[in-house]
Amino acid sequence: MALRDGPPVIVETERGSLRARDVIVATNVPFGDGGFFDRRSVLHRSYLVASRAGSAPLEGTYISVDEPMRSILAIEVDGAAYVLAGGEGHPAEETVDSAGCYRRLAAFSRDRLGAGEPVFRWSTQDGIPVDGLPFVGRMPPSAAHIHVITGLRKWGLSNGTAGALILADALCGRENPWARVFDSRRDTPVPSAARSVEGRFPRVVTAMPAPGEGAVVELDGEKIAVYAEPAGQLRAYSAICTHLGCTVEFNPAEVTWDCPCHGSRFSTDGSVIQGPATRHLAPRPAPVRER
Repeated sequence: MALRDGPPVIVETERGSLRARDVIVATNVPFGDGGFFDRRSVLHRSYLVASRAGSAPLEGTYISVDEPMRSILAIEVDGAAYVLAGGEGHPAEETVDSAGCYRRLAAFSRDRLGAGEPVFRWSTQDGIPVDGLPFVGRMPPSAAHIHVITGLRKWGLSNGTAGALILADALCGRENPWARVFDSRRDTPVPSAARSVEGRFPRVVTAMPAPGEGAVVELDGEKIAVYAEPAGQLRAYSAICTHLGCTVEFNPAEVTWDCPCHGSRFSTDGSVIQGPATRHLAPRPAPVRER
């Protein structure tokens, strides 16, 4: 997908193009990122487990004031009551034991909420601007009709609404007292580039992974991300993240390839799951196991 400033703005997609007077890009990591929001934010990963509620479901949504942080939400799906427990957050570039995060959340649900074993589990990533404020305004700075709302710091219901009100005023020619505070063109500190360097040199193994596992191996001087299907078939892709060239690492708890630099995530077939990367990992010939 690509954007060209207008008027009219041209939105080019795989199936054709759209024209509009103004376009708002309101996504986790903006595509066509002329404002470099991925470099002005830190992606933060959190984990959730959904378990069958052990008693009358809670009413409302809760978040703890102490550490470790826990959020609690009760939902009903097809007549069954579930309780969601979230937490265990960390910067996405940090390599952690994801399976341990899920275990601790499951234990919290059992011990403190009387819930059963988890039925579903997943993780999510959110952009945290380095100065703590969402980005609302033009994207890129030179654009006149392409606007952005991003970096909502996990508070989409409130910060997203605030961003929408700001841009509604801007498009209608009205002043908004908060526009300068959230301005997407404001000066912000730049996160340290050290994490970009650290992520280029992950552990490279010499042996092929066991079924259901993945590993970065070096073949003919190239780092290759190799995943072994449960049946044993090997899938191979370039281990170089298509965002800024760091080397991905295998996440065994979620069976994904994760970039330790800026949080991009890829499935075992190389396709993008989470930006800022927009291109899939490049396929490579599958290696042959030694007999």
